[in-house]
Amino acid sequence: MLDCNGILELDSKAATRNALKQNYYLPIGAKDPNDKQPFSFQWSILSFVFSGTSFLCCKFFWKFMESNHLTFLSSKCQDSLLEPEKRGELATDIVSYINKCERGQNLMKKYVIANLISLGVMVGIFIWYLESVDYFSNPFSVNDFNKWTRADMEQRTDIMIKLFPRRLVFPYESTGNSGTLQRSGIVCIAVVNHVLEKLYVSAIIFLTLITSLQVVSILVSFFAITLFHITTKRNNKKIMGLRNFTYGQRLILALLYKNIDAHLWCAVLDVIEDTLPIV
Repeated sequence: MLDCNGILELDSKAATRNALKQNYYLPIGAKDPNDKQPFSFQWSILSFVFSGTSFLCCKFFWKFMESNHLTFLSSKCQDSLLEPEKRGELATDIVSYINKCERGQNLMKKYVIANLISLGVMVGIFIWYLESVDYFSNPFSVNDFNKWTRADMEQRTDIMIKLFPRRLVFPYESTGNSGTLQRSGIVCIAVVNHVLEKLYVSAIIFLTLITSLQVVSILVSFFAITLFHITTKRNNKKIMGLRNFTYGQRLILALLYKNIDAHLWCAVLDVIEDTLPIV
């Protein structure tokens, strides 16, 4: 993380250990000891861990809210690939299960809440990253960032070099042979900040894309579930029978449709057509 030069009685390894113990550093050329800057590369690494954990939590949040109903159905549907002769019986069980599991479950409300929470977490992390690089006060583009990284490190004054400095000086005090206090500085190169700077900008770009895709995915999903425009290669008119289903039941079918083969899906539609009047 740090590559430090030896100083006084400290060799390079001892100087690096001493620097890592400190929370502040002095910029190269600083004359006033009060010009200390917080040394927080650990916080930068933790920010990636926190954001990654948040994404994983969002991934499993919906599964927790829907109590693994879809996991149960999907596992049953996988058996149909092994025993095709039981497809009709399995389709009947699926429709029966969908009718029962929706009662009192409010799955559609849970689905909306889970998606809104996921979107809120993404937007929150996105704003947090932008705020950490002072983007709202001094916005920059990818081209600006490329110009900064190509410039001489000693000449850079942009926000990214301030957040992820390369050359640091850590104050060091020791007692000389005569008993006098000696003040010096440990000069270090923050190797980790070369990587963190690029990762930070990449994360901002990635969050922009994934947040936009999440918004589009939510709109398309809600539109499809509300109007229930699910198609099948066999007979599109069978979809009319699904209009008798609640939004929660439609949600289960819409998500289940993505995880079953076409033959089983048509068998499910046959059962629905036989048990519900077409409107």
